[in-house]
Amino acid sequence: MAHEGSPPVSITQPFSRDLIDRLTRRPKPRRVEQARLKHRPPPPPVQPDPDACALRDSEIRTTIYYHLLAQPTKWDLHHRIDCDPFRSGAPGPRTTTPGLIRPAYASLPFHHEDIRQNLCAYCRNGSYQSESQPICVSPARSQWAPPHTNPFLCDLCYAERVRSRRELCPPLDSLWCLCARRRNLSFLLLNRQIHREAGFVFWTENCFAFEEPALLVDFLAVVRPEVRDLIFRVSLMVNVDEDGDDEPSITQPKVVVRALKSLGRCRGLMHLELDEAFLSDVRFVWALRGVSVGRSVAFVRRSTRRELISTNSIVEHIWGKVAMRSVVVDSLAEQLAWSMSHRRPMTRRCVKRLVQRRQRRRLGLVETDDELEEESESG
Repeated sequence: MAHEGSPPVSITQPFSRDLIDRLTRRPKPRRVEQARLKHRPPPPPVQPDPDACALRDSEIRTTIYYHLLAQPTKWDLHHRIDCDPFRSGAPGPRTTTPGLIRPAYASLPFHHEDIRQNLCAYCRNGSYQSESQPICVSPARSQWAPPHTNPFLCDLCYAERVRSRRELCPPLDSLWCLCARRRNLSFLLLNRQIHREAGFVFWTENCFAFEEPALLVDFLAVVRPEVRDLIFRVSLMVNVDEDGDDEPSITQPKVVVRALKSLGRCRGLMHLELDEAFLSDVRFVWALRGVSVGRSVAFVRRSTRRELISTNSIVEHIWGKVAMRSVVVDSLAEQLAWSMSHRRPMTRRCVKRLVQRRQRRRLGLVETDDELEEESESG
């Protein structure tokens, strides 16, 4: 043991006099350390961060939900390779063809026995013989629709005469095929967690398009308020007639006003696309005064059949005219879109003046906005 007055021993020297230092520095025999490791207790396991794992799993699940449930706007969809279009007068047995009734699908074989599969106690009561005969089931009937309470009526007659008097239901005779029908919706019914997480992706990532204002009114009437606030994108047309090139006629203006006002109940709406026909009346423009949109508002014009033929896209899209739509550029559409996206409602006087300006320009009475302003100032 060193005296108190002696200088401290340096342990950095290779041959230190300190016993502990010499023992720790002495090289151990081979495999001694490996043998000692066997008797040491195992190190504690590294606990993963639960927040990081949950975040990673949530991102993966959201990506899966998006690929399963999200799809483009149905106006932009193409016919599938296995598309099986309905015959004219389908999807139900209601048809103008006398005699035997052809099947709803064009690819099904046509035999004389098919008359037993397309009967209805109301619209085909002349050939209806027995209640035990099968009734035609429309291929457009949704698998989520409630069961029929009258099994002796076809889908069209049941929807018009029974179901429509008790609950809101979409029409079945407006579909040409099932290419635009949403798929994988049964995925939402796996469990409550998937329904909650995937439902949020479904309502926020999809664009809900409607062929006419009445469908929008019925849709928002049956959707729960908390779900209605999740709708981000809406596209509304007056009609989707593909036959003529005439401007769409509005036969029920009260329904249109009600549909446009109901858009104000969608508090989470970010993108809105409207038919230019809603700019033709002061009542329709004034109904949009209380609608607030977060990001973008666009008024679109459908293309004509001549434009479709020139682009060779008349067969590819399901709705050819609406698929080739273009954004309307005029003073009324631009100012109304700006006021809706910036939450600054237009005055009644401004709305009336812009609607009159647009109507006169479409009639060819005024060429530009400057000419109209000069004429109004002179008047």
